Amino acid sequence: MILKNLPLISQVSIHVCPEEIGHHDGGQLLMRPEEDISSDVQHVLAQFPQIQSVSHVVCHYVNEKLLVEVTVRVEEGMTVKQVSRLAEEAKQKMKIDVSDISQVDVHLELLKEIDHPSIE
Repeated sequence: MILKNLPLISQVSIHVCPEEIGHHDGGQLLMRPEEDISSDVQHVLAQFPQIQSVSHVVCHYVNEKLLVEVTVRVEEGMTVKQVSRLAEEAKQKMKIDVSDISQVDVHLELLKEIDHPSIE
């Protein structure tokens, strides 16, 4: 129906927010709230001094599996090899420490100081 009414749309994402009242398995909530997962992910990533900040954490549940996309900011001076290694280490650590994560994609942003002209 969306494509019929809006032909220029090429992709639609649906975000589901779980509530505390919902499907439980053995007393455990199957879909944790995104805020809880984001907090856990940020706690793990805080252990990596090369990561300056976490700009985005996006959670997707697909076939009852949790897929997480994380965007982190790193220092500009890091090499591609260093950043690749950092991303892989961070992925593995998140999958170990946040047990409900099935898959993690880490996106990297470089921090760069921008000279802004002063307004006088």
